[in-house]
Amino acid sequence: MGAAITALLTTGCPPEVSPQPGKFAQNAYHFQIDVNGDRPWYIYYVPDDYDPSMPTPLILYWHGLFQCGRDGYAPYTERFVIAIKDHPELYPCIVAMPQRPYEYSDTEGEALCDAVFAQMKRQFNIDEDRVYVCGSSVGAQHAIKYVAHTPDIFAALFAISGPVNTTYADSLTDIPIFMAHGDADRAINVQGSRDLVAAIRAAGGTVDYIEYPGERHEIYYGVYSNPDYLHWLFDQRLNP
Repeated sequence: MGAAITALLTTGCPPEVSPQPGKFAQNAYHFQIDVNGDRPWYIYYVPDDYDPSMPTPLILYWHGLFQCGRDGYAPYTERFVIAIKDHPELYPCIVAMPQRPYEYSDTEGEALCDAVFAQMKRQFNIDEDRVYVCGSSVGAQHAIKYVAHTPDIFAALFAISGPVNTTYADSLTDIPIFMAHGDADRAINVQGSRDLVAAIRAAGGTVDYIEYPGERHEIYYGVYSNPDYLHWLFDQRLNP
């Protein structure tokens, strides 16, 4: 991204650059936000046909380990972002992706996501019945914890290739969940996803689970560019 779409932003302040229609490069922006005196980065994406008069869905995305930091740019390398760039027609929504600094605790990471979520609601006409949380790899674990800690807010959860366990199963029974994992994943063992799916279902929850035979860790692009999965996501409502 060029300097034209680089700006600083503290919570409550309008962006210095208005969203512009066009290709992904014109639709993605990155800013800093105040979180308890710190100033981490986040990026957001605006669809071509965004209409401020119409409530628009929002995806809050938790990136993987290698996108952590304080440069403001690493999240652009996410395969999730590449999928949006290649298939913008599948994303009729605002997308917000906080960049979590390496040293942040889970509590600090959730505070960052809370701050970005609040900023998106101030800045855009967000459909609060259609706010979704997605995460890949380590970000899937953070997404699961975030949803478990903030019930009754989100319409659905995507968790892809995550290092998950059954700790939060009882807190995930009231939200539609989609999970996917490659069964040949050498970075994060697929058994964690299998165990969490089984635990959520045993607790009375609903999980749509896809296992990719022979696939390793980075199945993200295939998931996030699959029309069936995205249509499922945007069909979910907090209050049907």
